[in-house]
Amino acid sequence: MERLAFIPVIFLLLTLLAGCGGDDETAPMINEVAYTAADYHFIGRQFLPFGMTKLTLANDGMDLHHQQLLSPQQGM
Repeated sequence: MERLAFIPVIFLLLTLLAGCGGDDETAPMINEVAYTAADYHFIGRQFLPFGMTKLTLANDGMDLHHQQLLSPQQGM
């Protein structure tokens, strides 16, 4: 009779272990691109890689700087 009492406990433990399986999904790769703005010029990449990209703009100049992103025309 004592063996029958352990069956639900074993079943519960196996269920918990099955739920703790590894996650096969990998996080998407995020490219990181940094630009530096100084007085009257920018330092950084001309083209961005395909996919999700994190942009960072550091202002090393005295004036306020901003940056625009444009999609190139076909064939560029």
